[in-house]
Amino acid sequence: MEKQNLAWDKNLAIIFGVTFVSIIGTAAISPALPKIVASLGLPKETVGLLFTYYTLPAIFLAPLIGILADRLGRKLVLVVALIYYGLVGWAITLTSNLALILALRFLHGIGGAALITFSAVLIGDMFRGDVRLKAMGANVGILNVSGAILPVVGGALALLGWYYPFYLSLLSIAVGVVALRLEIPEPERRAGVIEYFRNALRASWRVGAIGAFTASAISFLVLYGAFLTYYTLFLSSFFHATSFNIGIIISTQAVASAIVSFLAGRLRRYASEARLVQVSFVIFAASQALIPLTPSLWFSLIPAAIFGIALGIFYPSLLTIVTSLAPIEERASVTALNTSMIAIGQTAGPLIAGFIFARSGITAVFFAAAAISIAEFVFSLFTVRPPRH
Repeated sequence: MEKQNLAWDKNLAIIFGVTFVSIIGTAAISPALPKIVASLGLPKETVGLLFTYYTLPAIFLAPLIGILADRLGRKLVLVVALIYYGLVGWAITLTSNLALILALRFLHGIGGAALITFSAVLIGDMFRGDVRLKAMGANVGILNVSGAILPVVGGALALLGWYYPFYLSLLSIAVGVVALRLEIPEPERRAGVIEYFRNALRASWRVGAIGAFTASAISFLVLYGAFLTYYTLFLSSFFHATSFNIGIIISTQAVASAIVSFLAGRLRRYASEARLVQVSFVIFAASQALIPLTPSLWFSLIPAAIFGIALGIFYPSLLTIVTSLAPIEERASVTALNTSMIAIGQTAGPLIAGFIFARSGITAVFFAAAAISIAEFVFSLFTVRPPRH
């Protein structure tokens, strides 16, 4: 399916809906973290567990979800995942027991792993070449518009009670009903199981694939470790920001990222997807190094916006590379491996940041994130390759 008029593509509109609900479990919850910590009496060093339990399942289960999507069909697995995600997210509102909340966050993360994979896979199936990058940029733009809206809504809902943002997960069920109308190409099971795994592994172990997967892990390690977790605590501790203020600042990053993402097709005129990925890590480093230097709450909008610019350059370019690594028959499993690497970054980020915070303080978290970003920039120069259109 190769459509050029993206504005009127109903299937792409449904994919945008999947993208929106896929980040409810993170974007809507991040501004509520200080409220959750206070309400449940958690030590600040353990706040990252609320993200870790959510992202951990994707490390192990995203490849399985990808295999199911390749072998059973995209639509079936997607609709089931959407309904499951909505129900489990809603269930978190029914308890205040920390152990049960963490268990439900783990189960919620299984659905999140499926949804975050599907948007990229379906765009990879439907489009090729420059049109794919434009569609991917639009989807990442929607992701970031969602990331701008959800923190504000989540922060406002958290003022009513720590558990109110979790009600937003129910929107996933509505998207699941609409997704029944998707008209998308489905992979043909021409290869046997052994040949299927051989082809998927071959696509995943090229230098370009390893470079792309590593870039995904590092970018999300910085995003979830320094920015989404400890930046919220930095704003709360240093500037006494409310959850609503924090939501606005986090949304600034998302707005900047959305604007840049929508321009992904134009950026491609000046540099390859690989070069755009590499440059983004220098910008990530600059944003993190600036955070401890901000003199007041609203000056914090500047590093947040810079971080958003970096993410807007990085994500559509990276996903275009990843979805070009394999044909439609193995694309979901290979893209799901990238989701696993993202989840490794999401899971390790808060843990590493917590370790640094406990020993060296919160400003050290951001300087460490800047150093890691520069190291990844150097590594990506040798390993990230342009996509094969």
